[in-house]
This record gives sequence, C-alpha cells and structure tokens, in this order.
Amino acid sequence: MNIAIVHDWLSEFAGADKVLFQLKQIYPNADIYTSIYHTKKVKQFTKYKVHTTYLQNLPFSKKFRSLLVPLMPMAFEQLDLSKYDLVISNSTSAAKGVITRPGTC
Repeated sequence: MNIAIVHDWLSEFAGADKVLFQLKQIYPNADIYTSIYHTKKVKQFTKYKVHTTYLQNLPFSKKFRSLLVPLMPMAFEQLDLSKYDLVISNSTSAAKGVITRPGTC
C-alpha cells in the first residue's frame, strides 16, 4: 500500500510536527509532503525524503511563512498524489485541501 502523509509546514518541531514524527514511525514507508520545510530548524526529518511545494523555492519562504498562507491551498492542490492508496492529512490548515484520486482513503 502506498501511503502519503500531508503536513502544513515544517518550520519548528512543535505539537503537530511531533504528531507527524509519530505517524512516520507508525508508517515508516510513507512519503511526507509539506508546503515548506526548514531543515535547519526541524532536524528530526533530515533522514527522510520530504517533498515540498513550489513555495519552498521562494526566497522569503522560510523567514516569512505567514505571508504565504494565502498561496498554500493552491500549492497543496497542485501536488500529485495519484499513486497513493492512503493519504493522511496532519493539518489544521491548507494541507486538508490536497486532491486525491477516487478510491483513495
């Protein structure tokens, strides 16, 4: 079974990020998707492949994440999650807007 875990952003290791870390322990083969990943602040995920959106490449994305919140729904909608049978959304924000194929749990 192909599993993806979708998370709003990784910019500090706080509550939701700790939940993501535990989900990754439960589903070790799951792929992680997030809008922005600040590798210097969230070192707990450096051994994993973390897929990011185009927002990651904007020059101010890590410093001024709050300015990007209006763009996040569109960024998550553009993710291609069609190969996954199960998509887990660990989100309080835009990551809930990912688009999956019919039949995805």
